[in-house]
Amino acid sequence: MVGTANPKAVELDLEGANCRSLRFEKASWPRRIVLQGLTFKDVCPADEEGGQQSNSKYWIDWLHLQDTKHFYGQPYDQLAEVFHYDGQNDVETEIRIQKEKDRSQTAQLTFGERIWYRAIGPLIGFGYKPFNVFIASIIIWLVGAYIFRRAHGKEYLTEKLPTSGAVNRTYFSSLVYSLDVFAPIVSLGQTEIWQLNVAPGWLWWYYWFHLVAGRVLTTLLVLGLTGLLPGKG
Repeated sequence: MVGTANPKAVELDLEGANCRSLRFEKASWPRRIVLQGLTFKDVCPADEEGGQQSNSKYWIDWLHLQDTKHFYGQPYDQLAEVFHYDGQNDVETEIRIQKEKDRSQTAQLTFGERIWYRAIGPLIGFGYKPFNVFIASIIIWLVGAYIFRRAHGKEYLTEKLPTSGAVNRTYFSSLVYSLDVFAPIVSLGQTEIWQLNVAPGWLWWYYWFHLVAGRVLTTLLVLGLTGLLPGKG
């Protein structure tokens, strides 16, 4: 591929080819390339800027030289595998994430797949960045704590009437209450004592968003940590 006189006029078909190493410079990229079935052990760009080899965008642009009307996952997997064995896990991850993004743009998706590819998947890097869920959870928890503290100050959050024989506990913690609403795993006692009473509509909407987001993100975090999320593969 190096030294081609007019590469932009070339359509290169490498379908089913096998080689030890790929060596090319970006200036010699063809107009279109067929990569389905191509296998190789390593890559060696001929560009003067050697750092391109660890630049995920460089390789994603190369993959996008393929026909965008049809999606083939094998070229993404092959390239990601090369970077995996080379120890460049960040580049591998970005390539695998791009694979899922490109799949969602070309494949016929069911309703459930649309939810995954359009909403849930991007949030967690299609299963390759489950830690994003933890960050999102922390943000929602803290935002909720602020909102619920203001709501308590305006008496939108009031103490439930104690049942017969119950201990009347009046202490309110916005951080604990926010976490109690958000996390379905354990009860921290705050939602058993405090409730939204006469509150504006936007606060009710936020309360239900906070509750549902907590169930969804907690589930995704558990699935991500156990490796059960779809998209990996």
